Amino acid sequence: LSDLENDKARQNNDLRNAKNEFADCSRYLQKLKSEIDALQNQRASLESNTRDEEERGQIAINEAKNHINQLQEALRKVKTDMAEQMREHQELLNANMALDMEIATYSKLLDGEEER
Repeated sequence: LSDLENDKARQNNDLRNAKNEFADCSRYLQKLKSEIDALQNQRASLESNTRDEEERGQIAINEAKNHINQLQEALRKVKTDMAEQMREHQELLNANMALDMEIATYSKLLDGEEER
């Protein structure tokens, strides 16, 4: 009978230890689940932030490309205007040279008239 009671006490002790270990495991499992939930939330937030930043970056790239296109168009216009101004300037120089030659011709004619 004493052996049975010792056996019963040992089994009760083993059962209590098993229950305690089960409770510890349950608490640890709950802690891990909480950590997993927190990490999943953090991951979702980081993914959202990444998408937002990628969108902002793409917008900035598009704006920069548009600005470059505007600058290139402005440069083309300036080059066209400058070429036109250079053409007009050359025409004025040619007209000035023709007038100088005409003045020189009339000057010679006047000098010739005065000598008579």
